[in-house]
Amino acid sequence: MPDQEASSDRDGRAAEARLPAVPAARDVTGGVPAAPGPAGRRGCGRRRVEFAGDIDEDLPAPVRALAENLRMQAARLNDTMTGYAASLHRNRSTLSRWFSGQEIPGADFVERLLDDGDLHTGRPVTTETREALRQLHRAALHEARPNAARLQALRDEVAVARRRQDEAEDTVAVLEEELATAEATADLLEERLARATERAEQGFVEVRRALEQARTREARHSVELDLLVEEREELRAERDDLRERVARLERALRRAKDRAVAAETRCTAAEHRLEQAEEQADEAARQGDSERTRWETAARAAEAAKAAAEARAEALEQEMARLLLARRDQETPLEDRSEGRPAPEADARELGRRGDFTGARRKLRAAMVGRRATHGPDDPQVLAARYDLAQLRGEAGDLGGAVAALEALLLDELRALGPDHADVLGTRHLLARLRGEAGDPAHAVAAFEELLADRRHRLGADHPDTLTTRIDLAHWRGEAGDATGAHAAFEDLLPDALRVLGPDDLVTLATRHNLVRWRGEVDGDLAGAVAALDALLLDELRVLGPDHGGSLGTRHLLARLRGEAGDPAGAAAAFEELLADRRHRLGADHPDTLTARSSLARWRGEAGDPAGAAALFEGVLADRLRVLGPDHPKTLSTRSSLAHWRGAAGDPAGAVAAFEGLLADRLRVLGPDHPKTLGTRSSLAHWRGAAGDPAGAAAAFQGVFADRLRVLGAEHRKTRSTRQARDHWREVAARGRPRP
Repeated sequence: MPDQEASSDRDGRAAEARLPAVPAARDVTGGVPAAPGPAGRRGCGRRRVEFAGDIDEDLPAPVRALAENLRMQAARLNDTMTGYAASLHRNRSTLSRWFSGQEIPGADFVERLLDDGDLHTGRPVTTETREALRQLHRAALHEARPNAARLQALRDEVAVARRRQDEAEDTVAVLEEELATAEATADLLEERLARATERAEQGFVEVRRALEQARTREARHSVELDLLVEEREELRAERDDLRERVARLERALRRAKDRAVAAETRCTAAEHRLEQAEEQADEAARQGDSERTRWETAARAAEAAKAAAEARAEALEQEMARLLLARRDQETPLEDRSEGRPAPEADARELGRRGDFTGARRKLRAAMVGRRATHGPDDPQVLAARYDLAQLRGEAGDLGGAVAALEALLLDELRALGPDHADVLGTRHLLARLRGEAGDPAHAVAAFEELLADRRHRLGADHPDTLTTRIDLAHWRGEAGDATGAHAAFEDLLPDALRVLGPDDLVTLATRHNLVRWRGEVDGDLAGAVAALDALLLDELRVLGPDHGGSLGTRHLLARLRGEAGDPAGAAAAFEELLADRRHRLGADHPDTLTARSSLARWRGEAGDPAGAAALFEGVLADRLRVLGPDHPKTLSTRSSLAHWRGAAGDPAGAVAAFEGLLADRLRVLGPDHPKTLGTRSSLAHWRGAAGDPAGAAAAFQGVFADRLRVLGAEHRKTRSTRQARDHWREVAARGRPRP
């Protein structure tokens, strides 16, 4: 314990720090010096109790020790003997006899002396100091007046009982107040829940009404479209008929022209013969004029018919162009105001949110093909459909294919739209995120840093897209191993989000969510994180409602942190409630519903039921194989959890076999350096050791450590934990026995 006597102005603190636990004849106040004589005073401004003389050496030891300690306590008073006696309504000689040991004071005086010393110094003595002085007082009484000592002991017992009664009453009062507060809070939450439920029901009614209206409009448009298609076919048939008639008229016109030329030739011959035979001239001339006039009249009629046919054909072509344009407009998707996307694309996104990735991609691809045929490959809606297709591909688990599709899209968007277009920046954002999810968080950090600089330059520091980029950058810093940097980034972001967007914006709520998550990673204050999430959940329920993904996500994190804080049974109960809500609102096959089932299985195992956890994971795996396919990251993670809990349930050899099969698939799907692949190798090494092969476990952990050191760096928590596991199994192998 540090030396306290060097600071002469800290007498009270020294008395507490040096209190002995027992004895009767020692200084129990902690070394507070007795009042010195005139030559020994320190400072002329402070008043002290002056004692008449020294304590008699012949006094019994407990009496002498009590007198010495009373003097030491009196030294804490800023008063004289006379002044202090007057404040107690006693004469000075009585106090002098008490301080010299000639008489034993009552217990009330000892308590009053301690209280006054605490008041004057401002540093209360500890409970141990008080109790030691009481024991010393009882010992002195027993020595001097045994009957008084027994009486004082009974009084002390009564005082202790009264103090405990007062403390119990205070505790009851505090608990009653807390109960009243909790009941009031519960009533308030019930009221809020009722209002939220009413709003949700109203929203459901409005959504159903909107869906019915949309279905009605769709049916009407379908009928109109069928009529237009039928009319188009009729006009095409009429157009073909007119073209055939025009062709016939053109042939008749050519024949009429040929006959006109022949008539002209015959007319010339007739004129020539007229010169030779005057007697036949009039008749020949009449005959020639009559025939020529007849053929010219036929030619003019043919020319008029041709002109009329061509005019009709042109009119039909114009009508066909108008009808084709109307048909194209009917086939062009209607804008979905809520999503900013055409209706088929919005429908596809809804299918994706429900977990039907195949149906969503089929619908999007059909819309994109039709749009590209009429508007070309660089049409903004065609590029947007390609973006949505890549995003759905990533959500379906094909992260590599999604990254490749986005890289190709980015090149086309840069050529068609330019580097500053909002869609180009959005594609860069999704590409950076998917690269991180594909196992390269460092690349994601670098990409988001470049994107953040560009968005700050082009949009400004306070634009919502800039703030969203800061969220993703902070997240991937944490995933890359810099939990402290992620926490600091979210702390810096929260004031800006509150200032620019307000407390109820989705970006602000997401920032609070992530701040709590990384705070728990940095300082381990899980209880504080749970309290912060409780407050966040109340705000999200008020702003977003109970069915929003943000509210459900916060409930998920809150349940997990409760389990990590030491309450696995409470976490399992919370996940049971969350699972019921997600199954009711999203359906049994939605990815988030399956995630809730997976978390419930985990915390049942953590609560002491590994066999039950394994059984639940078997059900989750079957459904994820059916819904997501065998290579989806969630399916592979479920296989990992199932293997772990089989081992925990007493089958380490089965766990080794399961992890060996999983490792082969993760190497094929994710590659050797993906964090999940490295995690599978680590789990395989652990269960090899648990199955009785500590040397093999140590060698396997050495390989994982080398790769994590290369991929993640020496300071990453996974690298450090791998080194510890390797050292542990080396120790076990050296001892020649399996891990306990």
